[in-house]
Amino acid sequence: MIKELKEAVTEATIKMGPCVAAVLLGYGLCGNALSNLEDLMSGVGAPVFIPMDEDHPVDDCVGLIIGGREKYYEAQCQVAGTMFMNSGFTRHWKQMLQKLCGGRLDPVISKRLLSNYERSLLLPTCVLSQQEMASNIREFNEMFGLRTEVLPGTLEILEKAWARAKACLRPL
Repeated sequence: MIKELKEAVTEATIKMGPCVAAVLLGYGLCGNALSNLEDLMSGVGAPVFIPMDEDHPVDDCVGLIIGGREKYYEAQCQVAGTMFMNSGFTRHWKQMLQKLCGGRLDPVISKRLLSNYERSLLLPTCVLSQQEMASNIREFNEMFGLRTEVLPGTLEILEKAWARAKACLRPL
């Protein structure tokens, strides 16, 4: 999936390049799929911004909305078997597991993949309410025997990246 993410983000960004003054990626390194950002985006023709956690890109979408590496690490240390739930995952978990399982949701394979997990940690933001996120993962938690906990998410890192991207634009 990392290869597909790298290819899809690179292709879409390069296509978008001639039409925009700058590109803000709402991603982190995502398993290092975007670790060579300058090389990957060399053909874009516009500056490309990625959310930063101080002096380095955020690790992934969870690091982005949990508030950075330190908070991510703290949550992992509290319960090593944590399934981090952002709005996108709560909406698309079935399709994502189907893809991992070769096109169909296989409960046996899925349960093996998540056998060491104990909790779903909801990270609600203004993108999707806590109630809707909880409703979206009810079946997921029942299927895998996970409990739900909540840690409010933040868009602060994304907002800083947005401000950096806007600052590079010329006024009309």
